[in-house]
Amino acid sequence: SETVVLLAHVNSLTMGNSLEAMGKGPESFSLAAIAKDTNFSREELMVLHENFHAAAKESPDDGTSVINKEQFQAILQKSNIQSTNQGFLEELFHAFDKNNSGTVNFVEYCTGVSVMLKGTTEEKLKLSFEIYDQDKSGKISQTEMMQVLHNMNVSLKAAEASSKGFTDEDIQAFVTKIFAECDLGGDGYLSFSEFYKAVVKYPGLIEFA
Repeated sequence: SETVVLLAHVNSLTMGNSLEAMGKGPESFSLAAIAKDTNFSREELMVLHENFHAAAKESPDDGTSVINKEQFQAILQKSNIQSTNQGFLEELFHAFDKNNSGTVNFVEYCTGVSVMLKGTTEEKLKLSFEIYDQDKSGKISQTEMMQVLHNMNVSLKAAEASSKGFTDEDIQAFVTKIFAECDLGGDGYLSFSEFYKAVVKYPGLIEFA
């Protein structure tokens, strides 16, 4: 169809044209609108969409407009985002997946990548907060922080200035310490402002790569 041709040749689109994403729950979006909500230019979004659509076409679900976790990790490399920490990439995918669908659509992808590549310090800190806030409740529990640190196998050496390896018991003690010092409300959770205080004291919390 003409729509498929347009998607295959996204660089030929003109300002104001919309791209029709085929497949599950067809969606349309404007490059101009996404550019307004991110730090990308329309030209940069064209390249991102070309890479995204190429990855989505490899899905076993014919014509899908979303990417799964494996495709997400592969396409990040084309956006100059690389990490050898598999756990981090999995947690990042979950943070990008705003509606907990188990997939990431183009708008979700652009929003997240924009923060990682061109975001302000506050925007990047909010993304880090969302990585820990696994149930997307707007607050972080000790269990969530423990789980994320365990999954990513983050080196806590930067935070604790220790040369030893860390067991789950070490991580639990570290998380308990953070909450004792930074959970100022005493409700057993870290709000965004409390998380910020924790990061200032322990920057290793957001050293994911």
